[in-house]
Amino acid sequence: MRKKIAVLMGGPSPEHEVSISSGNNVVENLDGTRFEVSPVVIGKDGSFPFPLEQLSKFDVAFLALHGPFGEDGTIQAILEQIGLPYTGSAVAASRLGMDKIASKMLFQMKGIPTPEFGVVDSVDELANTAQLYGYPLVVKPSNQGSSVGVSIVRDPSALVEAFTSASQFGPVIAEKYIKGREIQAGILGDEPLPLIEILPKKDFFDYEAKYNSDLAEEIVPAPLDKKTTEEIQKLGLRAFRALACRGLGRVDLFLQDDGEIFVFEVNTIPGLTKNSLFPKEAAAAGITFPALLERIIDLALNDES
Repeated sequence: MRKKIAVLMGGPSPEHEVSISSGNNVVENLDGTRFEVSPVVIGKDGSFPFPLEQLSKFDVAFLALHGPFGEDGTIQAILEQIGLPYTGSAVAASRLGMDKIASKMLFQMKGIPTPEFGVVDSVDELANTAQLYGYPLVVKPSNQGSSVGVSIVRDPSALVEAFTSASQFGPVIAEKYIKGREIQAGILGDEPLPLIEILPKKDFFDYEAKYNSDLAEEIVPAPLDKKTTEEIQKLGLRAFRALACRGLGRVDLFLQDDGEIFVFEVNTIPGLTKNSLFPKEAAAAGITFPALLERIIDLALNDES
């Protein structure tokens, strides 16, 4: 008997359109002989296309939601109330993954290297933090994904614009700039996938570059020696476990020229569009996209982590 899968996408997030792309790609690639697939598009106001209790007719919810509501524990808490299994991390891990302040504090507690940072409530505080860490300085919202609202500030003249851009989404953090190679580590179940290196053609791997293949070069597997590869994968898995994540995730890291590795954040629902990084990492491990989706569903149904 085919499993009934509700693919949840859209939602009240700046990443609404990307989520739709992820969701549609999932719907198109799930095996129709194994699954009865229903797309469920959540409105930008958070509204569902039918009463919530109707979700109980499904066997599992496949979460293709990105950003607030989808990755911050909100939809996960709703689904737990209904009693419907869902893909990816549970409520607490999702909240931690989305909250950069809490997750970075947890990394520091557990000895996982992460860039120094400060929470800033005003442009004046941001200026003080810039004096502490120097320029360039990374300024970003504490509760968004896909580099939404992120700026790299290279001199004092850009502080106001950077704070304004980030603060429209909530609390703002200022982070010490790390110069190095951008490496991303996918996790499937409890196993690291091949690493991918990002070579952005813009100032950094921002929202636009993440979803436009012309704006960044992506090399998978990342051209690293075996020892460095294993060190990064091990650190990525430590960060994933530190937040008690499960199912799938993608850890963003930087590798400095001196070999030091820094964890930036853990993405609990990585993109699943045709241009997304996570499926490319899986493909490098010999896992086709339909097989990847089945594995994610199996993990949800078996509650593996």
